[in-house]
Amino acid sequence: MRHRVMMVVVVSAVSLSCVGKAPDASSGSSEELKATQALQETRGGPLGAEVAQKDAPGQSKPAEEAPAEETSPNKVPAEEPPQEEEDAQVCPEGMAFVDVEYCTKVQETCVRKGEHDRSNHPSICAEYSTERPCLGEQVHLRFCMDRYEYPNRKGAHPPVMVDAWDAAVLCHREGKRLCWGEEWTAACEGNAQEPFPYGGYTRDPTKCQVDQAWIQPDPPAMVASDPREQDYEMRRLDQSVPSGSMEGCKSEHGIYDLTGNFDEWVALTRNTSRKRWAGHKGGHWLPVRNACRPTGTGHPEGFLFYAVSFRCCSDPDLEAAGPPPEGSSPMWSAPPSRKMVTSKPAIRGPVTKFIWSPEMEKFKPYAEENEAKVKVLREARDRELERQQKLREERGW
Repeated sequence: MRHRVMMVVVVSAVSLSCVGKAPDASSGSSEELKATQALQETRGGPLGAEVAQKDAPGQSKPAEEAPAEETSPNKVPAEEPPQEEEDAQVCPEGMAFVDVEYCTKVQETCVRKGEHDRSNHPSICAEYSTERPCLGEQVHLRFCMDRYEYPNRKGAHPPVMVDAWDAAVLCHREGKRLCWGEEWTAACEGNAQEPFPYGGYTRDPTKCQVDQAWIQPDPPAMVASDPREQDYEMRRLDQSVPSGSMEGCKSEHGIYDLTGNFDEWVALTRNTSRKRWAGHKGGHWLPVRNACRPTGTGHPEGFLFYAVSFRCCSDPDLEAAGPPPEGSSPMWSAPPSRKMVTSKPAIRGPVTKFIWSPEMEKFKPYAEENEAKVKVLREARDRELERQQKLREERGW
């Protein structure tokens, strides 16, 4: 493992995101606060079969050993088994086994600020210093994480308009749990402990779905009782890509879309100053905090947003995994007093009825009509963005 040395800004596993005008779901802007108030007025309704679910997680059997063969100088060495096959012996189907070193508190220095829309004011770092000293404890984590955002299926569209309780309940129904913030960060940074899941110290908007243009939401339409109206608004706002479709947005352990696409709920191992037990990681498709370390804690656990989703974690079969690598740091585990956060989510009750995904049956009858309308809007918006860009270039802005 490579150890880094760093200088100025201290970033812990839980850090407050900057307050922006709107795009970042953790920023607490006036537009989002209005949306939040509207979203919290009505709740209830079982999820039922509406959300696309993957098959129940199973346990893959170890591959049978091939009979021993005579070695020959001309013999081509056997290929290593795919990572998925190895992980399946330790984790439920479709999950990655994360066996990684992690620093609980690092010092990061941003050496180059990122450009962003003037209507948005979050702190975006385009490049970090390679010096990255560990100011906390160096520990070792071993856990299982979904390779894709819920429902953990490549090519799927994760559900949005889910709060932290909804995310915990849906993971619980699959025999899993909400990921801890430390787990999420460790999976994102990898053993190299670098600030982006694709490696390196420079933000690359071509790797993950980030830095898209801001679109003003219509909060009442986001929670409309008429599914046709809600579906249209959600499609109008949606700038995501199918899960796992950007091959470059993959971590060391083969986990996709950790930064960008959708902001993700995680459980926190300690309450924030506002007594909150959950936060957001990764940022979404807008120009926000799309890096491994930052944690958004600007919204309560009941917050609903069109760009917030989640993924699940679980504990591995440590007997099948074997001992940690030689020389590993002490093992990390969540504080015992906090484990009820992820182990008993069902006490919260039914999942919100505002949950949306184009894969849900209730919205499919309106898909073709609404998508056609949205396509016209997108084409007009793209033309306007091109016009503005050309104007900036002509005037040297």
